[in-house]
Amino acid sequence: MASPFSRRNPGNLRGFDKLRSFKILTVSMLSSCLFAGEFSSLAAQDQIDNEPPPVSDASQQKNSDVSTEKIAAAHSKFEEYIQQRKTLTDAYEDLQGTLKQSEQDLQRIQSDGIRKEFQAMQSAIRSMQIAGAINNLSLPTSGQESQATAQMRMQMQQQLLANRAMQNLDAMMNSQELQSLNAEAQRTIRKRYEAIQAAMQLEEKFRQWQAGSTQFLPLYWEFSDPEGSYSQSQRTATLDALRQGDKQNEASSLAQALLMIRDKDYNQAANLLDPITEKPGPMQPIALMAKALVQEKREKEKDAKLAMQASIKLDRANPYCRMLRAQLAVAQKQSSIAETEWKALSAIPNFAAAANRRLALNFAQRSKKTPGDANRAVLAATKALELDDSKPTWFSHYVLALTLHNAGKTAEAIEALDQAEKLATDELLEHCQTLRKAIDAGDPPNLDW
Repeated sequence: MASPFSRRNPGNLRGFDKLRSFKILTVSMLSSCLFAGEFSSLAAQDQIDNEPPPVSDASQQKNSDVSTEKIAAAHSKFEEYIQQRKTLTDAYEDLQGTLKQSEQDLQRIQSDGIRKEFQAMQSAIRSMQIAGAINNLSLPTSGQESQATAQMRMQMQQQLLANRAMQNLDAMMNSQELQSLNAEAQRTIRKRYEAIQAAMQLEEKFRQWQAGSTQFLPLYWEFSDPEGSYSQSQRTATLDALRQGDKQNEASSLAQALLMIRDKDYNQAANLLDPITEKPGPMQPIALMAKALVQEKREKEKDAKLAMQASIKLDRANPYCRMLRAQLAVAQKQSSIAETEWKALSAIPNFAAAANRRLALNFAQRSKKTPGDANRAVLAATKALELDDSKPTWFSHYVLALTLHNAGKTAEAIEALDQAEKLATDELLEHCQTLRKAIDAGDPPNLDW
């Protein structure tokens, strides 16, 4: 990570040779580098106003298919996560006091000559560290490496640097040079050593905390109506429940934006997506692809293309991006691209059911020109229902009924439709009733879902 370097001179001890001096300064500066940028931004984030937006009357609406309890549980889990950040910030502030005091103690046992030598070395190390950080950031990727993989690679490089620095410091702590110092100087060095150790451990905990942010995306994704199977009242109730959470919750903001796209509220969706698209992290490529969908719906084709390309450049293989890319392709009437994305997603467990349903609808539409695709549609819909067996939805049965009717399998279609009606709410029952009328009349189904 490329954080600003501290201007404080950690100094050195009288009697240490230049090589040992260089090691101590490297570790001291590493500690400042690792923490100054990360935790200053962390502390700044802690000042963000977390007051939730006003609650609308729609919050009183209840819908059996929208689990507001699950959303509340996800919000609670995120609040615990944010509390962990506060704990880390408090620990960092306490540690800063110790580090500052140990630096002052070191200053008192330095000579003017050694201080000047260290100022020169500090400038050289600063240039070397910045160059290394830039090199890490600009390493070329194959185009297949995800942003998460690139970040992991960078973290491993940082950890290797930290481990080597601590090994050098450990060697110094057992050196003859240290033993030659008086008792007070040795205590000063040991205090500094322990503070640096604590700093390294705290930095590692912060890295782990950062990585934990990805756990919330799958929690909130299911509330984004990824298949467009919610009714209007379901979307309203879900949006209201999502708005109860922390405004810093990017996964919740993404889910809200996707629901707003379903409601054709593109301006509000863009307002939620913009801050995420501008912030590097695992959510950025997903938000960019969602932004591309917004721009396409606004008929801003050039902006949609730019956002899509930026997303693909960051993380081409991201399954959430691929699901949104498929939606974008449908909006652009590029069914072959959408089919490619769905086929790729059908091999990913958490996306397989939804992808197979979209393939089923795609095959059913194509069967008008290629009759053999009608049976392929039934097979895909059946597979999707099997994958959803632990938590079947009205939509799972509905898509199967639709594809069965399209394939001319009337009796089986009615049986599947009966199951869909048992799970559908009043508004969604209208879709089931429309399909039943088509089956009874022998009319082709409406495949434009």
